Amino acid sequence: VDDHDDVRALAQRFLIAAGAQVELAAGGSEALQRIGLTLWGHAGDIDVVLLDMHMPDLDGRSTARQLREMGFRRPIIALTAEAMHGDMRRCIESGCDAYLSKPIDSEALIALMAEYLAITDPSELERRRASALQT
Repeated sequence: VDDHDDVRALAQRFLIAAGAQVELAAGGSEALQRIGLTLWGHAGDIDVVLLDMHMPDLDGRSTARQLREMGFRRPIIALTAEAMHGDMRRCIESGCDAYLSKPIDSEALIALMAEYLAITDPSELERRRASALQT
């Protein structure tokens, strides 16, 4: 989920090369709609969300919060150009599980996706978020 076509295309290229199936959304509102349909049984399954934090229609933190309120219990990985102290904490507080900074490093993206896709128990994600907030 990113409002920039070039970022979506780049992430898509990296993920498809690694064997993933990718669905794209140009903003938070579009992502909420698509994932909402998935949660209510009208579309395919979403295993992980890669979510830009700065978007004009609905920012990433608001999108992550709403996804969690909707019952989305899969990993959400924040993607952002922010690299300031406290940014990771704000992402985790909003419901994200991990943080990846821009520009996108393909190896870091694939490694992080693989790590979080291997977690099959949603309560493990919740434990990790809680632990990250305690540090």
